[in-house]
Amino acid sequence: MELGFFPLPTGNDEQAAKLVSGIDTLLAFSESTPHKKEAEEFIAFLLKPENSKQYITEQTLFSAVKGVTQDDPSVAELLPFFKSGRVIDFADHYIPKAVQLNSIVQAFL
Repeated sequence: MELGFFPLPTGNDEQAAKLVSGIDTLLAFSESTPHKKEAEEFIAFLLKPENSKQYITEQTLFSAVKGVTQDDPSVAELLPFFKSGRVIDFADHYIPKAVQLNSIVQAFL
């Protein structure tokens, strides 16, 4: 089956259209960890280009690691949006964690 993705149109001006996307994974460790060296080594391991490439290939994601590209043809139409910076963050990233969005959306549905 040939399957692909595209951003939903939001108007008639193609150049003004943006892709709704967001950061998939954030890597961090506590400043007070007694294992700072190990945490830094683990994050460095995850960010090695070959490891980042494996992750984005398996998850069909785009990488923030320079030089690591997504080559899956099913998402090829999304790449120009990332390259030109026409990306807007997921709306739920702006809602405080104290607001239980899932239950509110479910109530609306």
